[in-house]
Amino acid sequence: MKTTTVRVVMYSLQWTWGIIQNLLGLLLMLCIRKKALRPFHGAVVVEYHDQAFTKRFGTFALGMFIFYKNTDQNVKQNILTHEYGHTIQSMIYGPFFIPIVGFCSIRWALSYSKNREKYNALNIFYADKYPEKQANYWGEKILGHRGIYW
Repeated sequence: MKTTTVRVVMYSLQWTWGIIQNLLGLLLMLCIRKKALRPFHGAVVVEYHDQAFTKRFGTFALGMFIFYKNTDQNVKQNILTHEYGHTIQSMIYGPFFIPIVGFCSIRWALSYSKNREKYNALNIFYADKYPEKQANYWGEKILGHRGIYW
């Protein structure tokens, strides 16, 4: 009963307060070539094939939709835990998710990928900064699995 109630609350939040990013996630899910779809603790995991417009994408979340490709099985659970944290952020920030989390996440991912060696030499890792650190926190707290730490 508790699990059903939690899922109803999660879906209600995602499709009201978080409607913008969920519609974008749903649209993307419908448009890309998928390998697999599966439920994941109230979210939807979309494994996708490389395509021209997704070449530069890695793993990301849009609302309750978690997208990933070519994920190493040894770190898959860590990545899904982290991305699940972003789905929680979607419920917290609602219509402000994209400017508060999405843009910050994209900007940090681009900066970190260009300057990884410099940041790592300073002991600054990808999951050390907002919003990635917060995504790890929520994913770990709710799922009880370790997030990403690189």
